[in-house]
Amino acid sequence: MLIAALVAKPDLLETLNTRRGQYTVFAPVDAAFGTAGFDEDNAGEIPEDILLYHLTRGRRYADSVLGAPRLRMLNREFVTQDDGVLNDGQATIVVTDLEAANGVVHAVDGVLLP
Repeated sequence: MLIAALVAKPDLLETLNTRRGQYTVFAPVDAAFGTAGFDEDNAGEIPEDILLYHLTRGRRYADSVLGAPRLRMLNREFVTQDDGVLNDGQATIVVTDLEAANGVVHAVDGVLLP
């Protein structure tokens, strides 16, 4: 679902693919998007600000993420983190340290809202 949302925002996708540097993605599982009312048909309606709220600069593995009480996201706002729980329960990290060509991905069970 996250991929479908990014594909629906070609300018954002191009920026992420062409900008030098590494990113950490907190990728909601498909069921989390469904709970938030999004599916493949309306993925393009997810606001860019929400998508950017799932991305931070740098390759941040679980030990780095879990050691930080808050993380600045690409939308310039912060996500709080306490033992893998993000924003006081909006999401929990369920899978960590998935390698990507330009960063690392952590799967989360909720959609983060700024």
